Amino acid sequence: MLFGDNDSDDGNSLLLQQLAKPSIEFVRKVEQLSHARFDNSANGGDIFSALNYAANNLESHCGRKKYNKRLFLFTNGTGESAYTSRELAPLARKLKELEIKLNIIPIDFMVSYDPETNELEGEMLLDKIQESNAQMLMRLKAMAQDHIQIFPASLAIELYRRFRKKDTNPVSRYKGTLEFAPGLEIEVNAYKAIRR
Repeated sequence: MLFGDNDSDDGNSLLLQQLAKPSIEFVRKVEQLSHARFDNSANGGDIFSALNYAANNLESHCGRKKYNKRLFLFTNGTGESAYTSRELAPLARKLKELEIKLNIIPIDFMVSYDPETNELEGEMLLDKIQESNAQMLMRLKAMAQDHIQIFPASLAIELYRRFRKKDTNPVSRYKGTLEFAPGLEIEVNAYKAIRR
Protein backbone atom coordinates (compact mmCIF):
# COMPACT_ATOMS: atom_id res chain seq x y z
CA MET A 1 0.00 0.00 0.00
CA LEU A 2 1.23 3.47 -0.85
CA PHE A 3 -0.05 6.44 1.09
CA GLY A 4 0.05 10.14 0.31
CA ASP A 5 -0.52 9.77 -3.45
CA ASN A 6 -3.03 11.85 -5.44
CA ASP A 7 -4.46 8.68 -7.04
CA SER A 8 -5.24 7.10 -3.66
CA ASP A 9 -8.30 4.88 -3.20
CA ASP A 10 -9.55 6.62 -0.06
CA GLY A 11 -8.02 10.04 -0.68
CA ASN A 12 -4.91 9.01 1.22
CA SER A 13 -3.94 5.35 0.62
CA LEU A 14 -3.43 3.51 -2.66
CA LEU A 15 -3.59 -0.30 -2.65
CA LEU A 16 -0.97 -1.50 -5.15
CA GLN A 17 -1.89 -5.17 -4.93
CA GLN A 18 -4.58 -7.16 -3.15
CA LEU A 19 -3.32 -8.96 -0.07
CA ALA A 20 -1.66 -12.23 -1.02
CA LYS A 21 1.63 -14.02 -0.66
CA PRO A 22 4.39 -11.87 -2.13
CA SER A 23 5.42 -12.89 -5.63
CA ILE A 24 8.55 -12.08 -7.61
CA GLU A 25 6.52 -9.59 -9.65
CA PHE A 26 5.37 -7.84 -6.47
CA VAL A 27 8.95 -7.63 -5.15
CA ARG A 28 9.96 -6.01 -8.46
CA LYS A 29 7.12 -3.47 -8.09
CA VAL A 30 8.23 -2.57 -4.59
CA GLU A 31 11.84 -2.20 -5.73
CA GLN A 32 10.72 0.08 -8.57
CA LEU A 33 8.91 2.32 -6.07
CA SER A 34 12.23 3.57 -4.72
CA HIS A 35 13.01 5.02 -8.16
CA ALA A 36 9.50 6.26 -8.94
CA ARG A 37 8.36 9.88 -9.03
CA PHE A 38 4.88 10.84 -7.90
CA ASP A 39 2.96 14.03 -8.66
CA ASN A 40 1.62 14.86 -5.24
CA SER A 41 -0.13 18.09 -4.41
CA ALA A 42 0.69 17.60 -0.72
CA ASN A 43 3.92 16.63 0.99
CA GLY A 44 3.55 13.15 2.44
CA GLY A 45 0.34 11.48 3.58
CA ASP A 46 -1.66 10.83 6.73
CA ILE A 47 0.24 8.05 8.51
CA PHE A 48 -2.58 7.14 10.90
CA SER A 49 -5.29 7.11 8.24
CA ALA A 50 -3.06 4.78 6.19
CA LEU A 51 -2.58 2.49 9.21
CA ASN A 52 -6.34 2.37 9.77
CA TYR A 53 -6.89 1.59 6.07
CA ALA A 54 -4.25 -1.17 6.16
CA ALA A 55 -5.75 -2.69 9.34
CA ASN A 56 -9.21 -2.66 7.73
CA ASN A 57 -7.81 -4.40 4.62
CA LEU A 58 -6.11 -7.05 6.76
CA GLU A 59 -9.34 -7.58 8.72
CA SER A 60 -11.44 -7.98 5.57
CA HIS A 61 -8.85 -10.35 4.05
CA CYS A 62 -8.09 -12.50 7.11
CA GLY A 63 -11.15 -12.04 9.28
CA ARG A 64 -10.51 -13.32 12.79
CA LYS A 65 -8.38 -16.24 11.62
CA LYS A 66 -5.12 -16.90 13.41
CA TYR A 67 -2.65 -15.63 10.82
CA ASN A 68 0.62 -13.89 11.64
CA LYS A 69 -0.51 -10.41 10.63
CA ARG A 70 2.33 -7.94 10.17
CA LEU A 71 2.40 -4.41 8.86
CA PHE A 72 5.57 -2.54 7.96
CA LEU A 73 5.31 1.24 7.81
CA PHE A 74 8.15 3.18 6.18
CA THR A 75 7.66 6.93 6.60
CA ASN A 76 9.58 10.18 6.70
CA GLY A 77 6.82 11.70 8.82
CA THR A 78 6.24 14.78 6.65
CA GLY A 79 2.53 14.19 5.97
CA GLU A 80 -0.03 16.12 7.98
CA SER A 81 -2.49 13.98 9.90
CA ALA A 82 -6.17 14.61 10.54
CA TYR A 83 -5.93 12.28 13.55
CA THR A 84 -5.86 13.64 17.08
CA SER A 85 -4.51 12.03 20.24
CA ARG A 86 -8.04 10.85 21.11
CA GLU A 87 -8.38 9.01 17.82
CA LEU A 88 -5.21 7.00 18.49
CA ALA A 89 -6.88 4.89 21.20
CA PRO A 90 -9.39 3.22 18.81
CA LEU A 91 -6.57 2.58 16.32
CA ALA A 92 -4.41 0.98 19.04
CA ARG A 93 -7.41 -1.07 20.20
CA LYS A 94 -8.01 -2.27 16.63
CA LEU A 95 -4.36 -3.36 16.24
CA LYS A 96 -4.60 -5.31 19.52
CA GLU A 97 -7.98 -6.91 18.76
CA LEU A 98 -6.89 -8.01 15.29
CA GLU A 99 -3.50 -9.15 16.68
CA ILE A 100 -1.58 -7.13 14.11
CA LYS A 101 2.12 -6.63 14.69
CA LEU A 102 3.17 -3.20 13.40
CA ASN A 103 6.80 -2.39 12.62
CA ILE A 104 7.42 1.32 12.05
CA ILE A 105 10.62 2.39 10.31
CA PRO A 106 11.01 6.18 10.38
CA ILE A 107 13.31 7.39 7.63
CA ASP A 108 15.28 10.64 8.10
CA PHE A 109 13.52 11.49 11.35
CA MET A 110 13.32 9.99 14.85
CA VAL A 111 17.01 9.15 14.40
CA SER A 112 17.68 9.34 18.16
CA TYR A 113 14.63 7.25 19.12
CA ASP A 114 15.35 4.76 21.91
CA PRO A 115 13.14 1.64 21.55
CA GLU A 116 13.64 0.68 25.21
CA THR A 117 12.39 3.97 26.70
CA ASN A 118 10.03 4.95 23.82
CA GLU A 119 11.53 8.46 23.80
CA LEU A 120 13.57 10.71 21.55
CA GLU A 121 16.93 11.49 23.09
CA GLY A 122 17.43 15.21 22.62
CA GLU A 123 16.55 15.27 18.93
CA MET A 124 15.23 18.56 17.62
CA LEU A 125 13.12 17.96 14.55
CA LEU A 126 13.21 20.80 12.05
CA ASP A 127 9.66 20.26 10.88
CA LYS A 128 6.65 20.77 13.21
CA ILE A 129 4.71 18.09 11.31
CA GLN A 130 7.51 15.57 11.85
CA GLU A 131 7.60 16.52 15.53
CA SER A 132 3.84 15.98 15.84
CA ASN A 133 3.95 12.66 13.96
CA ALA A 134 6.87 11.44 16.09
CA GLN A 135 4.97 12.25 19.31
CA MET A 136 1.80 10.55 18.04
CA LEU A 137 3.72 7.44 16.90
CA MET A 138 5.28 7.17 20.36
CA ARG A 139 1.82 7.61 21.99
CA LEU A 140 0.40 4.89 19.72
CA LYS A 141 3.27 2.57 20.71
CA ALA A 142 2.61 3.28 24.41
CA MET A 143 -1.05 2.29 23.92
CA ALA A 144 -0.25 -1.03 22.20
CA GLN A 145 3.26 -1.89 23.38
CA ASP A 146 3.13 -5.61 22.60
CA HIS A 147 1.94 -4.95 19.05
CA ILE A 148 4.09 -2.03 17.88
CA GLN A 149 7.83 -1.67 17.41
CA ILE A 150 9.59 1.46 16.18
CA PHE A 151 13.00 0.94 14.58
CA PRO A 152 14.92 4.01 13.40
CA ALA A 153 16.22 3.41 9.86
CA SER A 154 19.83 3.01 11.07
CA LEU A 155 18.79 0.29 13.54
CA ALA A 156 16.58 -1.43 10.94
CA ILE A 157 19.49 -1.54 8.48
CA GLU A 158 21.80 -2.93 11.16
CA LEU A 159 19.26 -5.64 12.08
CA TYR A 160 18.85 -6.51 8.40
CA ARG A 161 22.61 -6.88 7.98
CA ARG A 162 22.88 -9.01 11.10
CA PHE A 163 20.17 -11.46 10.04
CA ARG A 164 21.20 -11.47 6.41
CA LYS A 165 24.47 -13.29 7.07
CA LYS A 166 24.29 -16.99 6.54
CA ASP A 167 27.10 -18.92 8.15
CA THR A 168 27.28 -22.61 7.49
CA ASN A 169 29.58 -25.31 8.68
CA PRO A 170 31.50 -26.79 5.79
CA VAL A 171 30.51 -30.36 5.05
CA SER A 172 32.89 -32.37 2.95
CA ARG A 173 31.44 -34.44 0.12
CA TYR A 174 34.45 -36.73 0.08
CA LYS A 175 37.02 -37.64 2.70
CA GLY A 176 39.79 -39.98 1.80
CA THR A 177 43.34 -40.57 0.70
CA LEU A 178 44.70 -39.34 -2.62
CA GLU A 179 47.57 -41.50 -3.89
CA PHE A 180 50.02 -39.81 -6.29
CA ALA A 181 52.50 -42.66 -6.46
CA PRO A 182 53.24 -45.74 -4.42
CA GLY A 183 54.12 -44.43 -0.98
CA LEU A 184 53.13 -40.81 -1.83
CA GLU A 185 49.64 -40.05 -0.57
CA ILE A 186 47.79 -37.26 1.21
CA GLU A 187 44.49 -37.00 3.09
CA VAL A 188 41.85 -35.09 1.06
CA ASN A 189 38.56 -33.39 1.90
CA ALA A 190 36.45 -32.30 -1.08
CA TYR A 191 33.80 -29.63 -0.50
CA LYS A 192 30.80 -28.81 -2.66
CA ALA A 193 31.07 -25.02 -2.45
CA ILE A 194 33.14 -22.38 -0.75
CA ARG A 195 32.31 -18.85 0.32
CA ARG A 196 33.85 -16.08 -1.75
